[in-house]
Amino acid sequence: MQKDRNLRIIIVEDNENETQAFVECANNVDGIEIIATTNNSDDAITHIKSLLPDVVILDLELSRDGSGNGIEVLQAVKETPLTVTPYILVTTNNTSTQTTHIIRQLGADFIQYKHDKNYSANKIISILNLTKSHIINKTPTTSPSCNTSLCLNDNILTDCICTELNLIGMSNKLTGYSYLIDAIKLAISGYEGNLMKKVAKMHNTFQNNVEHSMRYAIEHTWNNSDTIKSYYTGHYSDKRGNPSSTELIMFFANKIQNRI
Repeated sequence: MQKDRNLRIIIVEDNENETQAFVECANNVDGIEIIATTNNSDDAITHIKSLLPDVVILDLELSRDGSGNGIEVLQAVKETPLTVTPYILVTTNNTSTQTTHIIRQLGADFIQYKHDKNYSANKIISILNLTKSHIINKTPTTSPSCNTSLCLNDNILTDCICTELNLIGMSNKLTGYSYLIDAIKLAISGYEGNLMKKVAKMHNTFQNNVEHSMRYAIEHTWNNSDTIKSYYTGHYSDKRGNPSSTELIMFFANKIQNRI
């Protein structure tokens, strides 16, 4: 067990302000150490091979001041026999279902979308701090998307749910996306009332609006996503072709709750 040592991180980011924000946040957290920063894929690959970090915070798009891209880094890590395979947290503005599937296949452990309203360097460092012992000791998890230690407060729980919905290719621009997040959180909390009615009250809208928006989000996802079979293994009617809102809510609520 090495849980008392520092979590060693390499930052691959072409935005100097974001890199500095990561460094400043890490400096304020005991047990987190930034061992290298770079804005290009070639240097990132060299650093990973020579320094063997625990974590790589990897910007997928290195187009502003750097060169290359995060996919090149992921591919190199996948093809290189390393004594320590780093935990790779990808940050990106790209919400393409196909891109998400590709970077998952290449070994990304966590994907954080930069346009999420709660995105910040502090949030990323907080997530890594919460999961530090698991990363250092390489504790296996049953899902690449959500670690037990993440589900400790409302913001992290929300992030965990968002990641699960993102993995199946659901667009966060859909109104039903937000409604489903709140419904899943309620289910996890043990709420026994009418979920749709409660969510409607939370958003100051009508119950049928919530139900319609959830159904649209689910149907739109099942009609347009290529990653569902990999990340959604819950039951649903073959005749309908996709889960009911309640089936999807309870599937993810149980999946996440089993790790709390």
